[in-house]
Amino acid sequence: SSDEFFAWGRGDGRGEYRLDTKLPRGQSYNVVIIAAGYKTIAVDAAFTITANDPDTVTQDVVMQKR
Repeated sequence: SSDEFFAWGRGDGRGEYRLDTKLPRGQSYNVVIIAAGYKTIAVDAAFTITANDPDTVTQDVVMQKR
C-alpha cells in the first residue's frame, strides 16, 4: 500500500523518472522497481545519499525481461 513508501516515481518510455519527494541525505534507502514485462527488483539499502551528492542523483539499473 502507499503508506509503505516514502517516495515514488513513474518512469517514461526511456525508463527515466523523478521521485515525487526529495530524499533526506545521510540515509540508506531500499528500492523496489516494478516494470511491465520485466522481473521486479527489490533491494534493501540499495543506495545512500550523502551530503556531498548533487541535488540530482543518477542511478543506473539493469532490468531482466521475464
